[in-house]
Amino acid sequence: MVIAIIIVVVLIIVFISIYNKKNQAPASSNLPPKPPVPKESTIPDTPVTFGYKCNWLAVYTEDTQRLANHIGLKDSAPCNWQSGVDYAYENRVFISPPVDGWSFVISARQLPFAESQETVDLLKNMLTDLSKTFTRAQYFGTYRVISYDCWIKAENGKIERAYGFVDGVNTIVEGQPSPFEKNLNLINTLSEEYKNDPNYFDREGMEYPDESLTMEMAGDWSIDPQSLDKRKDCPPALGLVGVLN
Repeated sequence: MVIAIIIVVVLIIVFISIYNKKNQAPASSNLPPKPPVPKESTIPDTPVTFGYKCNWLAVYTEDTQRLANHIGLKDSAPCNWQSGVDYAYENRVFISPPVDGWSFVISARQLPFAESQETVDLLKNMLTDLSKTFTRAQYFGTYRVISYDCWIKAENGKIERAYGFVDGVNTIVEGQPSPFEKNLNLINTLSEEYKNDPNYFDREGMEYPDESLTMEMAGDWSIDPQSLDKRKDCPPALGLVGVLN
């Protein structure tokens, strides 16, 4: 009888121990570590190019930390241009040092593509909000695999111009074309001309957007990111790398 009681007590103790282990929070040492920023990535450097197969914001501010706080950048750390852009093409976000008063928010994956009404609205709301605080905010995106190109500009809380094109159709065409765009005959599948003309795409001189045109648009509105490596007037500096979600 005594032996049976001892066995029952031991089984109860073992059960309680297993239950507690299963339900306690994992020890911090067992959690996956936050990817560190290597020491060489914190050595200030000069601008490098980016833009192809990428999304970015151009925001008119020289206050990188204020911009990071505004967009909700998490797990941020100082980072130079070269490593920051490399991270941006992975699954992180790089906020660059300012160039001519503009700071870039670069990410190939964490910024949305204007490929649906939902994401178009998300981008418009984001730029409207940013431009209320920083006066001017722009979005550019290009990804040749799905023939995606988009540019959106906001000033003082208002969308001034938006153009988005993906896989042969427009997702948004809004506002007056900028002077640079007026020299183009851009495809517009949201127009009455498209709806009423079955041979619309056969028209002479129609301009399909592509990544080169997106870079030109960025250069017209703010800065062409493919020209940054030619800048000789930018001192070595650090930006911030982190995540948005």
